[in-house]
Amino acid sequence: MTGLQIPYPDQIRAYLTARNWREETPHDPENGMFVFGELSDDGLPITLYVPDSIKILFYPLRVSEVIDTVSAIEGRSKDAIRTDLLSIKTEFVPLSNKPLPTPRQVRDYLRARGWQQIEVFPTGRTFEFERLSDDGQPITVFVPGLAVYEDYPRGVSDVIDTVSAVERRSKDAVRADLLATNTAPATSPDATKAESVPDAATQPLA
Repeated sequence: MTGLQIPYPDQIRAYLTARNWREETPHDPENGMFVFGELSDDGLPITLYVPDSIKILFYPLRVSEVIDTVSAIEGRSKDAIRTDLLSIKTEFVPLSNKPLPTPRQVRDYLRARGWQQIEVFPTGRTFEFERLSDDGQPITVFVPGLAVYEDYPRGVSDVIDTVSAVERRSKDAVRADLLATNTAPATSPDATKAESVPDAATQPLA
């Protein structure tokens, strides 16, 4: 899924539910388990695990596995499946008409406040907070790689939600500090190329 937009968990769940998949209780609390309405050619159940949040480690890879399986079952291309997933409207409400920070502003803000980058994907990066949550679990966020992605506002909104909870400050305060973050210069040709893309996130949202 290099350079491609990634559907969100609620888009995937809505797609599967409408296409003969039923959701069952999973063994893993971080993933929803879906079972197809028909058995495989060898008579076995066909199951999928859908991450409950984009914050889960390896989220892009898990979504890619879902798309691979659905593509094989439906006999359609992976691009067609991904397009249909992304076209599903959800109840997410973006941050009104407020401007959003750039990906580099988000990354620099996190690095300066106790977050460590732990994984790099073609579509973004995962950061983990230096302390565990109250129930002893790692706290992670996924930062989209480019502001021109259609789902960028939603990804940034998720980051702001998590950081607001960690810092015990309002979302507006966190967003203001993100926008005020002075970004460091790019350190590699790839980084320079990525940041040179027109930054749609700094424009008011329609």
